[in-house]
Amino acid sequence: MKKGIIIIFAGLLSACSPKLAMPRQENIEKVVAVHPDYTLSDVKEGRTLYAQHCGSCHALKNPTAYTEEKWNTLVPIMSKKANKKAGKEIVTPQSSDKILKYLITMTTTATSSGK
Repeated sequence: MKKGIIIIFAGLLSACSPKLAMPRQENIEKVVAVHPDYTLSDVKEGRTLYAQHCGSCHALKNPTAYTEEKWNTLVPIMSKKANKKAGKEIVTPQSSDKILKYLITMTTTATSSGK
């Protein structure tokens, strides 16, 4: 019975979260002039880390919900909060950087494509 409730609850949580766009090479090509160190592999990993770390505490925001400048402020703050809450470093500086790369890439490409 408990297992069924957990599955239903997990389904409801995922239904409430925004569908996270999967980054593609054309997304990277649009931001590489400003962020030459962004790679498709890092940005895809950032998407996974965003869902894993950020989604474990609260509903995920669509990357386009904030500007690049706002994400640059929020991600370090939230990474520190997650680590403090866990009592250990669960979001490493490298993970935080990849999360930020994902959010900035998807924000920038949505903005530049007129979405």
